[in-house]
Amino acid sequence: MSGEDNGERDEDRQNQPQGGQPPNQPQSGQPPNQPQSGQPQNQPQGGQPQNQPRGGQPQNQPRGGQPTGQPQGGQPMGQARGRQAQTGLNVDTNYLQEWVVYLAGLFGVGGLGLGVLFILVDAIDEPVFEASGGGLGAAVSTLSLSGIVPTMLVVLSVVGLFLGTWLGQNLRGGGQELLVIAGSSVAAGAAVFFFVSSLLVSVATDGASLNFGGLIINLILVALLVGVTAAGAVVVTRNLAPRDLSVQ
Repeated sequence: MSGEDNGERDEDRQNQPQGGQPPNQPQSGQPPNQPQSGQPQNQPQGGQPQNQPRGGQPQNQPRGGQPTGQPQGGQPMGQARGRQAQTGLNVDTNYLQEWVVYLAGLFGVGGLGLGVLFILVDAIDEPVFEASGGGLGAAVSTLSLSGIVPTMLVVLSVVGLFLGTWLGQNLRGGGQELLVIAGSSVAAGAAVFFFVSSLLVSVATDGASLNFGGLIINLILVALLVGVTAAGAVVVTRNLAPRDLSVQ
């Protein structure tokens, strides 16, 4: 009996965990399936949430806190550096705008001068040429000369515009003196041109003569308006010329 009792006691001691610890119980009283140091399962070390980049930076966010699709330096997309926007043709729009404004101003001055000149000539209604004699030949000659004066008005207005532009670019000085020089010189040239051309046309045309009263009135109007056009071109050139256009 004593031998059997001793054998049963040995078996009980083998099946008993050491230190009086219950079976299936982790050491140090830790619950089963519990990671060490009390950290929840599926939780990265250090208390950092899953799918969160290190350093607390949100996903899909570039380093430095700059939003995606935004160029460096806070400059909007499509904006060229140096504040000079450029078109798809590689043309500086600021430079293009300078030339557009300048040439539009010149054409505006020329159109205004020519339009006012035509209005005044039509309002006065003093012919430069008149028929000499009678018959069909005189009527045909007068009709053929009817387009001479409008043609001279257009030519003189365009020439005055270009001369004013050239004087504004190359003539030294400024202010009222420059305007007086440009306006008076161009007006004198237009008056001489109108008088000489009208005289020679009347001599070369049979059945037509020169009306000196109408010639003087129209000559004054032409000289005045062409001179004003030249002075306007000087003002536009001095104030709206592009940066690479050399002005004295």
